[in-house]
Amino acid sequence: MKTKLLYFGFFLFAFSLIAQQKSNLVSGKRWQHIHFKFINNLIILPLEINGVQGDFILDTGVRGNIIFLGENQNFHINDSLKEVKLRGFGYGDPIPAFVSVGNTISYKRMELKNKNFFLLKDDKLNFSAKTGIAIHGLIGSDFFRNNVVKIDYKSKKLTVYDRSYFYKKKFKEDKVKSVPLVFHNEKPYLQGKVQIHESDSTDVPVKLLIDTGGTDALWLFKDASKFQTLPPKYFTDFLGESLTGSLHGDKSRIENFEFGGYSFGNPIVSFLNEDVAERAKKIKGRSGTVGAGILKRFTVWFDYRLQKMYLKKNSDYRDAFYYNMSGLEINYNGSVMVLEFLQNGRTTLENGQTISLGYYFALKPSYVIANVRKGSPGDLGGLKEGDVLLEIDGIPVHEKSYADIIEHFYEKKNKNVDLLIERNDEELLFEFQLVDELD
Repeated sequence: MKTKLLYFGFFLFAFSLIAQQKSNLVSGKRWQHIHFKFINNLIILPLEINGVQGDFILDTGVRGNIIFLGENQNFHINDSLKEVKLRGFGYGDPIPAFVSVGNTISYKRMELKNKNFFLLKDDKLNFSAKTGIAIHGLIGSDFFRNNVVKIDYKSKKLTVYDRSYFYKKKFKEDKVKSVPLVFHNEKPYLQGKVQIHESDSTDVPVKLLIDTGGTDALWLFKDASKFQTLPPKYFTDFLGESLTGSLHGDKSRIENFEFGGYSFGNPIVSFLNEDVAERAKKIKGRSGTVGAGILKRFTVWFDYRLQKMYLKKNSDYRDAFYYNMSGLEINYNGSVMVLEFLQNGRTTLENGQTISLGYYFALKPSYVIANVRKGSPGDLGGLKEGDVLLEIDGIPVHEKSYADIIEHFYEKKNKNVDLLIERNDEELLFEFQLVDELD
């Protein structure tokens, strides 16, 4: 079988931004609200694919749509499949996938017909482990093409607007700032500038991909002419997995980042080596990526057809930039059976019968250390990859959500953390202090 090689960073078939002008809303409908989960800086939408519901990450950094195989969900994909090879960041070999055509994405009054999906295993990306819930795929530019889309990060609500209704009834030009966008391969870019060092007399202009699927604030690509001299304090960090390999970069704070009339002091930036970012830099002039670490400080409206993004500050705008000071990457590790005690000694069974018991068994989430950054507080404190978390500061981890656990490591510097873990069937207690290595 002949196989076509595609670059996952980012893919699918060429479309014109203005060629398809039909609204994604059912005829006569003006808007559709969608409440989303916001976990680890990722927007997770409850969408139906061919009538079957799943949870999908909304990602402006990809052109097409993906379904991850193996999440025990049958989305009634048709049998007309074409085999392709996908390549992403990293050094590994391309991975096999299949393209399915003629699918429908829907949510109540919203319906996107005849959409293409890549079908691939989530072995590398493993979004489910990084969010604590089953992630069934990614939704890309198809979602934005024909309507105005509003993302309210604070209320965790997305709204798809009929264009005419939005500009007649909802658009308040004096309340927002308009940021011009440029598009390459169906993906939005903005122009900005960065000041790396306090002593720099001039700012460096940057062209950045807008990536709602990027959890960091900024990625910048090193090359022969830019960003070869880093700030004095930095460390090499694990940034995540791409389809074809692990990503690492040098994490640091820079002096300033500006775009669209907004300015951010001391943002945290990950600098990627030139060889890793080589494929992404095929977009002429691309300097990096702006992710949710910046975007979540606004309410955002995207209008792909007019090639504009509208922004309004929210209450997080002036928050300082933080990172995971522990150096521990935590993954969801499935469910475990936990013995729970009842205060009143009574519980209700699935059949509705109430019985007297002092305890019962329940399935609760389990979490594991998936990566330990060398030289980090967690590493120096003795934690290792594969350690299973049992308690954080005396509280069982099964009483916490994945988001709660991750947030624990972003708290104020110099905080002491006690971790009870299981290693080789033995329970061990470790203590370390959160240290800001970039301060």
